[in-house]
Amino acid sequence: MSPDAVRAAMRLPPDADVDRRVPKNAFMEQIKGLADRKQFDAVVERMDWLATLSPGTVGVAAGQGDHAPIEEVQVMSLTARRDVPRRLLQVIHAALPYPLVLLTMSPSAEACVWSVLPGYRSAGQLVSIPMLPDPATSGFAASIDLARLPRADLGLLYDGLVERSQAVVAARLSGSGFRLPANADEAQARVAALADYAKADAAYRTIRSALSKEKRLAQAVELGEKARQAKHALDDATGRLR
Repeated sequence: MSPDAVRAAMRLPPDADVDRRVPKNAFMEQIKGLADRKQFDAVVERMDWLATLSPGTVGVAAGQGDHAPIEEVQVMSLTARRDVPRRLLQVIHAALPYPLVLLTMSPSAEACVWSVLPGYRSAGQLVSIPMLPDPATSGFAASIDLARLPRADLGLLYDGLVERSQAVVAARLSGSGFRLPANADEAQARVAALADYAKADAAYRTIRSALSKEKRLAQAVELGEKARQAKHALDDATGRLR
């Protein structure tokens, strides 16, 4: 899906439209680290401000975030010169004083990458999903219609977008269908399972890499056992994502 197709799936009212280019230098001023600013300048071709979700534009009340009131949710697109590192996406989200939905296009990608930051500006882990032509994306696209999102306040609306993003990740990792959590407990269990999967996957990859290079028999046997345990943890987390 393209950024325009994703935006259309959200079915935002015309009052929410902005359609304005964001000056790169102005955005870079919001990024704290010099190295991150240099990477942003090198990687990003342009940014566009697509829409603003606010009480006045979508009829949803302001909410309360981890550190400050949530009076707006912004939707932006990013056109990149090359693939955008995950860390840079996290830096971009964390640079803004409001929750952000970012739609990123890079030259090598056939579809945009949707990203959101749970608990924006906090220690939340970025959720990014390529909008590929698969059943998970189809389910996700149908679920982000503004009318189907939580509407009690903007904080809960953004949380709803995060949950839907996590549902895509869970569906792809587990091979199951796109499914929203039935309640808050199930949502928390999914977040925990995703965190456990990421940890187990990183451990398994590291051990497998070390094992492929190990020439000593005793050490290879030890690494093989560690790989078996890491794979078991990975399979367990995958099972909890279904």
